This record gives sequence, C-alpha cells and structure tokens, in this order.
Amino acid sequence: MTLGNRLDDANHTEKGRLKFFTRVMPIFALMLAITGLVTGAMIELGYASTIAQWGMLGIIGLFIVQIIVYISAEAFRDAWPLNIIFAIVFATFEGIMITPIIALYLSAGFGYIIMQALLLTSVIFFTFAAIPLVTKKDFSFLGGFLIIMVIALIAISLFQMLIGFPTIISLAVSVVSIIVFSLFILYDMTKILQEDWGAVSGAISLYIDFMVIFLNLLQILASTSE
Repeated sequence: MTLGNRLDDANHTEKGRLKFFTRVMPIFALMLAITGLVTGAMIELGYASTIAQWGMLGIIGLFIVQIIVYISAEAFRDAWPLNIIFAIVFATFEGIMITPIIALYLSAGFGYIIMQALLLTSVIFFTFAAIPLVTKKDFSFLGGFLIIMVIALIAISLFQMLIGFPTIISLAVSVVSIIVFSLFILYDMTKILQEDWGAVSGAISLYIDFMVIFLNLLQILASTSE
C-alpha cells in the first residue's frame, strides 16, 4: 500500500469517526429514547395486555413491518428527512413490541432487573463499539458468518415459539444471541467508520444490536433470579 493510499484510508476513517459521534450516536440515542417513551406510555395507558392478546401472529406482523421499515431506511439513506422518519417509526414499533415483556417483568417485581440489564447492555455496547474506534481494525470479514448465525437464531426462535424449549436451552440461545450481536457491533462500527453505511442505517443497525442484547440479558437475569 502506498503512502497516498494510507493517508486516504486514514482520512476516510477520521470522517467515519466524526460521522459516528456527530450523526450516528444522536440518532441512536433518539431511537432508544423513543422506544422507552412508547413502552412507558403503553404500559401507563394499560395497553400492555391488549398488545399481548395479539399473540404470535401480531408480534410476527410487527416484526415484518420493522423489516420493511429497515429496508426502506436503507433504500432512502440519503433522503433527509425521510430516512430519519423511518428510524423514528422503527423505534416506535419496537417500543410497542416490547411493551408486554417489560410490563410482565414490572408486574413480577423485576424492575431492578430491567435496570441491571440496561446497565450491562450499555457496558457491552460501548466496550465493543470502542474496539474499532480505538484499534481501527477492519471487522467486515465477520459479515458472512454473522448473517448465517442470525438466520439460524431466527429459525431456532420460531421453532421455540411453536413447541417451546426447556429453560436451559432457552438460556443457551440467549447467550449465543448476545455473543452474535456483540460481534455485530464490531461489524456495524466498521461499516460506519468506513462510511459504507449512512448515518441513519448505521444508527438503526446499532440500535438493533443494543435491543437484542438487552432483551436477551433481561431473560437471563430474570431466569437466574427466580
């Protein structure tokens, strides 16, 4: 690699770092705040049981909508303000989806576990996000492996919803999910720093990583506290 190429790569990375702190993180924080506000409002207004009554088909329907919104956000990644609208809609639907889960833990007196899971998720998230920032290592090679793992996890989750798994297997799936999406943070950060992704699509990707880790940590902590 020539000196010119090295300088170009360095400048590219610095631009990616600037975009991460000034554009990606504010959108990421906004999405988390919206999800928290929507979930809190739904619980406060008494809609948790109504959403729970939608059953598996309702949750799958919301999940499909989120996929469509994510694809749309990526397709319109440079179309401001349409892309940020997609991010807000995505976070809103996530808040609706997790309302019955959060309400269930709160009603069981597990509010402290929710806070523990949130704290641990934040530690994991910022630790793994810092690795590409500090080392400038390229983790894009993880992409193919992570896609395969996500497909496998989705298939296992659907199978679990249909027939149910023993607690120990469910916990093992949660542990694997946490590991996979922690590695996804490395991959997503690389894409953001290399400016392969727009600020909104990058924020949505990191948001998904955060929420998956949080929900799986919540399940593990609740199971070990029973």
